[in-house]
Amino acid sequence: MVKIGIAAGLVGVLISILGRGLNPGRVLADPLPVVLSVTQITRGLLYWNWQGVLIHILFYLFLPMLSVVGIYFWHNERLDFIEQAFDAGRLTAVINVVVVALQQIDAFTVAVYYLFGGFLMVWISGISAKWAAKKLEGRDRE
Repeated sequence: MVKIGIAAGLVGVLISILGRGLNPGRVLADPLPVVLSVTQITRGLLYWNWQGVLIHILFYLFLPMLSVVGIYFWHNERLDFIEQAFDAGRLTAVINVVVVALQQIDAFTVAVYYLFGGFLMVWISGISAKWAAKKLEGRDRE
């Protein structure tokens, strides 16, 4: 199911680039606004750009759904559907974070921020892929 994860990741990269205007200066797959929101909150809620954070988190919730739907239709019956969806969902996030990070990292500090943001987005994508797979699998049993 690696092929489906890679395909969904590449489609996610294209969607991310096309959605560049939603948060000016950032593609949708950029995890940095989520990490930077922590520093914004420490200055007070008036400084917190919740729309920028919400857009990027919603993208990383949507991204694994592409792979879950692909695996739902083409999954290998011998393997566990939920585990396949979890792995493919995380792979889509890894592909998108790596593409953005390769374009944006120019200093060690920025790399650390992207590392933290990347881990957070991969975790969010894995959890949402597992949740969606459980919902789809439960629907099959009914």
